[in-house]
Amino acid sequence: MVGQVTLQEHLKRYSAMGSDTLSAAVKATLAIAGAAIEIADLVNAGAVGSAGGTSDRNSDGDLQHELDVKADDILRRCLLAVPVAAMASEEANEIEIAEGKICVAFDPLDGSSNIHTNLTIGTIFSILPATEDLNQAFFQRGSAQIAAGFVTYGPQTSLVLTLGDGVDVFTLDRVTDQFRMVRSNVRIPERGSEFSINMSNRRHWEPPVRLYIDECLAGIDGAANRDFNMRWVGSLVAEAFRILTRGGVFLYPSDTRPTYGEGRLRLVYEAHPIALIIEQAGGAATTGHERILDLSARNLHQRVPLIMGSRHEVDRLDELHRDPKLMASVSAPLFSRRGFFRQWKEAPMSRRHPIISITGSSGAGTSSVKKTFEQIFFREGVRAVYIEGDAFHRYDRAEMREQMAREAQLGNRHFSHFSPDTNLFDELEQAFRDYAESGSAMTRHYIHNDAEAALHGCPPGTFTPWAPLPENSDILFYEGLHGAVVTDKVNVARHADLKIGVVPVINLEWIQKLHRDRSDRGYSTEAVTDTILRRMPDYVNYICPQFAETDINFQRVPTVDTSNPFIARWIPTPDESMVVIRFRNPRGIDFSYLLSMLPQSFMSRANSIVCPGNKLDLAMQLILTPLIMQLIERKRSLKWGPGMRGGTSNE
Repeated sequence: MVGQVTLQEHLKRYSAMGSDTLSAAVKATLAIAGAAIEIADLVNAGAVGSAGGTSDRNSDGDLQHELDVKADDILRRCLLAVPVAAMASEEANEIEIAEGKICVAFDPLDGSSNIHTNLTIGTIFSILPATEDLNQAFFQRGSAQIAAGFVTYGPQTSLVLTLGDGVDVFTLDRVTDQFRMVRSNVRIPERGSEFSINMSNRRHWEPPVRLYIDECLAGIDGAANRDFNMRWVGSLVAEAFRILTRGGVFLYPSDTRPTYGEGRLRLVYEAHPIALIIEQAGGAATTGHERILDLSARNLHQRVPLIMGSRHEVDRLDELHRDPKLMASVSAPLFSRRGFFRQWKEAPMSRRHPIISITGSSGAGTSSVKKTFEQIFFREGVRAVYIEGDAFHRYDRAEMREQMAREAQLGNRHFSHFSPDTNLFDELEQAFRDYAESGSAMTRHYIHNDAEAALHGCPPGTFTPWAPLPENSDILFYEGLHGAVVTDKVNVARHADLKIGVVPVINLEWIQKLHRDRSDRGYSTEAVTDTILRRMPDYVNYICPQFAETDINFQRVPTVDTSNPFIARWIPTPDESMVVIRFRNPRGIDFSYLLSMLPQSFMSRANSIVCPGNKLDLAMQLILTPLIMQLIERKRSLKWGPGMRGGTSNE
């Protein structure tokens, strides 16, 4: 029973398995446990004993304390009573060769720089099968280890042990001087909310490490979508023990400083045994590029980067190291502070199944914006599904004409496609909600012309039957009149993760509509003018308010005279226009970067930038690409169900 079983009793079943190698590993483990009790006594004595002195530098050039040497001597003496074929220590240059079935590598006193500060230090050990050439015994892969463990000397003396079938924790009972089991079959949480790294070295880190830590620091406002606490002890055994207890991630990465290019921890007697323990407890341990247990040392004291902890956190770091394209997208300088999606913690957004909505009135140019998004989706390999705004009109073409005639007879001269009466707002909100929760929703197509009729098999002016969106999509894209509509009955805006408004100034919008309806649909100027006037109340009440809900507005402003749109002969060209780009929440936007990338652009307000009209597509590509990729990365980082959210204490 946990709390009663001693280390000796626990190890009896391994000795009984009949394997000479495993039996030797058991004897070595007991010998190390005995040595740990002696070392614990020295550590506890502190300066009263001989723990405080500094003697020299060890074989690898690190500062060597007197207690390092004494711990090494104790371990060697205890292991001499065991049939160990070879021993390797951090404190020695050479491998000590004898006769036996196993080889033992150890760091006698990990974290010894903490001796004078009274923080946790420890012993780490790795047990390997003996090889024919014992000089090569410690150059096996980490996966060849028979057993591994570490001891912590702190408020309590604890032994963490694996013999390849799980991880158990024992604490030293000072009354009997025996290790007793306190935790059995330890499991590391899949996700953690603590990270541990020496932040003072940030300027030296590789970009993937820097980006991951930035995500942790951004917390709920960033891609991690949950808050983190930070810890740093500078003792590998203390960091590993905390991860086994609470989860999280520990990073001692390589960096750009001299002698740090291959990391600083030793592979043979630090990274290998700790990695085996972490994996046996359900976690992961890598360099950022390779699994630690797949590595074999080139020399006894080889150094290596180490990233270990909860599997989700380590997987995220591996992903950032592996994918330069992903790194480029999510670390784009425009959104380096990741403040843009702050509103996500104010409402239950579709983090797992993101939604982008493009809203603009008739003739506003939303179709051109849609093409820009399609280019980004294609280039970045994003699988998008589409909902068209007119699919949620209440009436088909013939029904709308009939309804307009009835409304006119009743004296309603302002019946239009903009109002709740002519649209299925409830159904549109339900479609957004369904996609956010499940990645699927019902939609249909409105048939505009003969070409679409031939494609869908329905007459122009009618709807196709309702049908589910295609499966396995990354994102939902809406383009239409009501992507951010809010009334007293519905709130479509709250379901969209990124809301874009396309808003020409009113005279330019009218000019565009006049030219389109006259050239494409054969309407007279008078008929189009009547439509504009008929729609005006609904435009004011249901279209304009949406642009206060949108996250980014792109507004084209002509630089030529449009004072009388009803007599304008041409639509102002992009070269005859400027574009005002307004950010609802400018926090985290690097406007200096935008200004440098968009020639002749300038700031007009603290949340707005103005650029030439012919740079609209470039501006959209610069702004929207990293936003889309942030949405996709949030989606990929979430492995729990819809609506679930991580969290942490504020300790």
